[in-house]
Amino acid sequence: MTEILFGIIVFVTQLVEAITGFGSTIMALPFSTALVGLRASVSVLAATTFAMCLIIAIFERRHIQWKTYLRMVFVVLAGLPFGMFVFSVLPEGPLRRILGIIVTLIAAYQLILRFVPAFKQKQANSCEIKRHHALWLFAGGIVHGAFASGGPFIVIYAARALPEKSHFRATMCLLWVTLNSAVITRDLSGGVYTPDILRLLIIGLIASAISIYVGNKLHSKLNAENFTVFVYVILLVSGVFTSLSS
Repeated sequence: MTEILFGIIVFVTQLVEAITGFGSTIMALPFSTALVGLRASVSVLAATTFAMCLIIAIFERRHIQWKTYLRMVFVVLAGLPFGMFVFSVLPEGPLRRILGIIVTLIAAYQLILRFVPAFKQKQANSCEIKRHHALWLFAGGIVHGAFASGGPFIVIYAARALPEKSHFRATMCLLWVTLNSAVITRDLSGGVYTPDILRLLIIGLIASAISIYVGNKLHSKLNAENFTVFVYVILLVSGVFTSLSS
């Protein structure tokens, strides 16, 4: 039953990523952690996201914006080792609470930007994100190294740099392939892929394949803004529960 529930979580959250180009791991982690633990979740989700994004990046390679990709990957990779170090030294309880707090703050911030007029106007008239994009990208690298889910920080920059949704999805998918390659290499060298983890990985890959097929059908049809708001509402709730869990 646990494996079936895990497969459903992977399908639903990777469907989000197949449509938008981000969101699967950060959305899945609070729920999958409750089922199989944080460390198993990070390893399996990194691998399934890698596989899904590799397929999308190959088929949508004409939409990849290489200059933006190289600019992002250079800064994000600099933060990756710091997050990996945190993941290796902290026990699961504190890591889970840190994850919950990060998810809650990101979701609340994004919802405030969308629904509070004063903040929305300030964002529209400000170059602050552009000026400080390196900080957002570096923070995304740290979080990705720890949880394989630094997307929300990176998306703060990428949403401005890649306003066309097909360019955004293809370029972000290539970035996740690059970053998750490092996470998978860490897990392979650390002997993480036990028989139990491999069983979850197979289930996750099957769910991921289905999500790619369905997500490609929906990519051009859904209202991206409304869909993103829904995602952040779910993230806010899941983040609060994760931060309060023991």
